[in-house]
Amino acid sequence: MKEPRGRGTPASVHPVLPDELLHFLSRRSYSLLIKGEAATGKSILALSILKGLGKVDNFLYLSTRVSPSQLFENHPWLSELTKTEKSAPTAPTATSDQGEGAQNRAPDHERFVDARLDEPVPFFERITNELMDVRSPTIVVDSWDPIGMMMETDALVQNTKVLQTWRERAEASLITLVEDSSNTAFDSLFDGVVSLDRYYDDGRIVRMIQLSKLSGVKVNRPSYLFTLDGGVFQSFRTYNPLEIVAQNPGGLSWENRSRSTGYRELDAVLDGTLPSGTIMNLNMAAGVNSGMVLLLLGGILGRGGSRSTLFKPFGGIGLEQARGALGEVVAIQQPARAGGRETGGVADSLKAQVGKEKKSKRGKKVILLAGSEFVLNAGEEEERERLFELMKSEVDLSVIVSANEDPLEGASRFSDVSLRLSDLNGTPLLQAQLPWTEYFAMSVKADRAPATVSLVPMV
Repeated sequence: MKEPRGRGTPASVHPVLPDELLHFLSRRSYSLLIKGEAATGKSILALSILKGLGKVDNFLYLSTRVSPSQLFENHPWLSELTKTEKSAPTAPTATSDQGEGAQNRAPDHERFVDARLDEPVPFFERITNELMDVRSPTIVVDSWDPIGMMMETDALVQNTKVLQTWRERAEASLITLVEDSSNTAFDSLFDGVVSLDRYYDDGRIVRMIQLSKLSGVKVNRPSYLFTLDGGVFQSFRTYNPLEIVAQNPGGLSWENRSRSTGYRELDAVLDGTLPSGTIMNLNMAAGVNSGMVLLLLGGILGRGGSRSTLFKPFGGIGLEQARGALGEVVAIQQPARAGGRETGGVADSLKAQVGKEKKSKRGKKVILLAGSEFVLNAGEEEERERLFELMKSEVDLSVIVSANEDPLEGASRFSDVSLRLSDLNGTPLLQAQLPWTEYFAMSVKADRAPATVSLVPMV
């Protein structure tokens, strides 16, 4: 197995928040509690909310865990939220007597405040002063736990109620982070409650956000997968793959990538630069919609024109569906028969058809796309090996698709690239077994024509 290469520097990435959460955040005033253990992405979610809502001046970020300079070091894109990049924050002071401009926004250097040494009383005074002095601010408390550890529970609850009252009067927004996700004592005091979780599945990171409570918002989907790729929060929306294929008769394409996935073989798959003779084994997990397979193959193979695709229907995907996603495809012919008996094997029949395609369409790549049953029905082991040898010597790219319950051992043995497509919480996930990679979520942008497919690493 080859070692993964560096990912490079990611291009500017925009936050993607769940639709229900976006609806909630569009309110004039709200309070949001973000819960989750360490390293689940609470701070990045809070910062992504500021970025996504365009909060470039009218906010206050109180950090009780790390210094603001460390935040800027970890997330360089924070300079977009301030006019003074990486400046050393100083303790804020009331600016109510400095005219209307000061009433509407806090000075640049006060937006990120180091509150690690604050005692409870001055900490709460800092927030109430901001609520009194600045009209409609957004205040982020990252996080509540160091302050809560210095107070009795009853006193902390009472102070929270006072802050909520001031927040409503100022028509402000309050975003509070807590690490004890099992503590529900404050849930009733906030308009919205979301919980972040991180766990491992098959040795790969999975991140989930639970929309536990969003007052005034109908929650159609209570949980979303998300990633922190690029240092921002990006959730994944669901979509109907068959509808996307039908709405894009011109085909689908991979979104232009600005950096490597970190794996040479996977880069070659996405860029269409796999060497001639490559055999790719694509395994579908149970429950994967056939439309997802078409979306993935549409991205990998592109659309007609520069290739000739030999196709054998599989897994409910027929010629018409394949043509809708891939453009022109040619049905793989059955071996010739004479007197009720085959006159040649599958390998011989395929060799003749490949030769015919190369002769009639000079300069075009020949692609083979078939299900595992095409190989399994080829005959005995010797005939199957002849078929694989033909793929390597005569076909530019062979894609063998197998279902979860019938993995093809021969395909795995002869394959140069082995991929697995699964579905988790409505989000299609691609993982490479050869070479091994983390999960990549398939993201489709269907608001343009043609729709584009991209793979986003789950990190």
